[in-house]
Amino acid sequence: MYSEICIDLGSSDVIVSAAEKGIISRQPCVMLLERDSGKLVAFGKEAMKIHAQSPSSYVLERPLIGGLARHLDKTKSLISLILADVCGREYLPERVIFSVPCDMGQFAEEAVVEAASQCGIKEAYVMYSPLAALMASEMNITNSYMIVDIGASKTSIMIMCKGNIAYSASVSSAGDSFDKAIFEYVFTKHGVKISSFTAENIKKKIGTVWGGDSPVKNVDVKTRKSDGSFSTIRISSDEMFIALEEPTAMLIEAICTAVHKIPTQYVNDVFSHGILLCGGGSLLGGLAKIIAGITGVDTYVLPNAPELVALGMASSLRTLSKKISPSIKNISKFCLKSLGGYGVV
Repeated sequence: MYSEICIDLGSSDVIVSAAEKGIISRQPCVMLLERDSGKLVAFGKEAMKIHAQSPSSYVLERPLIGGLARHLDKTKSLISLILADVCGREYLPERVIFSVPCDMGQFAEEAVVEAASQCGIKEAYVMYSPLAALMASEMNITNSYMIVDIGASKTSIMIMCKGNIAYSASVSSAGDSFDKAIFEYVFTKHGVKISSFTAENIKKKIGTVWGGDSPVKNVDVKTRKSDGSFSTIRISSDEMFIALEEPTAMLIEAICTAVHKIPTQYVNDVFSHGILLCGGGSLLGGLAKIIAGITGVDTYVLPNAPELVALGMASSLRTLSKKISPSIKNISKFCLKSLGGYGVV
C-alpha cells in the first residue's frame, strides 16, 4: 500500500501517482448515479461500463466540469471514490497532494484540503499544476521558463525566473471549452445535439487548429433524431478550424499577455527554452504551431504531456520534508525552496 500519493484531479481524467511507481491509476472523471434515487453507484471506468449496459437506469455525470473550484461540494465524494479505487476501503494513505490551477484562491485550496481531511487523510496539501509539470520535466528549476498546462477545465500559465514564480494566471479556455465549442458547432451546422463525451471524442480524433500540412480527416457521428430514429453525420477536420476558433483565440490571448509579463532581464533566458506545453489539451492538433506563429516564440509539447502534473507531484515526494507546518496548505513555495529556488515573487 502507499503511504503517500498524489492526485491530479481534473474534470476529464483523474490521474494518481506515487513516488515509488509513478502513475498508479488513470480513470475518467465520471460518477454514476441511479436515475430515480440519485444514489452514487460507481466511479471511472466501472461507471462507464455499467452505464453502457443499462443507460436508462443510470445517469453518467462528469462532476467537475467547469473546474474544481466550482464543485467543492462534490469533491469529498470524489476523493473518497478515488481513495477506495486506489487503496481499497481498509487503508488510507497518510499524505495526499492535489494539483490546483494557479488562480484557485486560498479559500478554495483550503476547502480541498478540508475535504480530504474529512475523508480521513492526516496530511493533505495542494500544488500549482504548472510547477508540478516543470518538476517532472527534470529541468533546472533555477533557470527561466514559461510553462502552459492546458487541462480540461483550466489552462494555467506560469513564468519561472531563476527559482521565482514571476507570473502566474489561469483562464477557462481549455479542454472543456474546446468540447463545448464543438458541441455548439455541430448543433448550429448540423442541427443535432451531441453529448460532451462525443464532442471530446471528435476533438481527439480530428480536432486541429492548423491546416495545410496534413490530409483532411473525417469522423462519422451517430445521432438520435427528435422522432427517436438514428442518423449519421460526417464531420471533417476542416470544420474544426471554424468550430475551435473562439476558444483558441482566447487561449492565445492569455499566452500573449503572459509573454509581455516576462521580466525584461529574463526574456532571452525564457525564449531560449521556448514556451512549454503540457496537459491533455496540449495534444490538440496544430496548437503548438499556431502559438509559435503568433507569439514568435518556439513552442513545444513536452513528452508525456497529459501525465506530467501527476508525475511532478510524485517526484516532489522524494525531496519533500517529512515534517511540514500544519499552517501550510499550498506547498508550491515549499517545493521550490527544496529545489534551490528562492520562493514566490
